[in-house]
Amino acid sequence: MGTNGREVRAMSEAVSAELRSQLARHRWTVRRFAAAHNLPLSTLHKTLNAGRVVDVEDLYSICVALGIEPADVIEAASREVERSLASNVTPFHKDRSPEVSDAEYYDAVAKSEESTIEVPEFPEG
Repeated sequence: MGTNGREVRAMSEAVSAELRSQLARHRWTVRRFAAAHNLPLSTLHKTLNAGRVVDVEDLYSICVALGIEPADVIEAASREVERSLASNVTPFHKDRSPEVSDAEYYDAVAKSEESTIEVPEFPEG
């Protein structure tokens, strides 16, 4: 379940993935993007990492800042969800055990996505 009390499902995960992709295409780091566009860094991280259900206001703000249409993000995400449903695969599911820390998870995601998205450092504990 996401931090806004609703379960994160395939569409939110696909929208998050598309937004990450758009940020990478525009060569933005999360930290720089948040600062440049006056967006809360923690909200941006949660949105981009499917840590919560994507909020339409946040989606709009991010898209305006990137100079892209929110409808294009929704369309791309919808195609990906349809493709995954057709193949009976859920490519966005965060398959991780409870023993994996957030820092380890984000580190692995950053290495696997080969993007310019900054991964926050988490304090031990």
